[in-house]
Amino acid sequence: TPYDGREVTGWPVGTILRGTRVMWEGEIAEPGQGRAVEFSEALPA
Repeated sequence: TPYDGREVTGWPVGTILRGTRVMWEGEIAEPGQGRAVEFSEALPA
């Protein structure tokens, strides 16, 4: 990221993924394009 190590002020208002708004001002802007992953059992620690 070009902001690594820099101190900035403000707060993000949205998330853009591959040119599409996915989250904007705390609301989901577009339907998701992923899919749920199901696990059959817990992995050992």
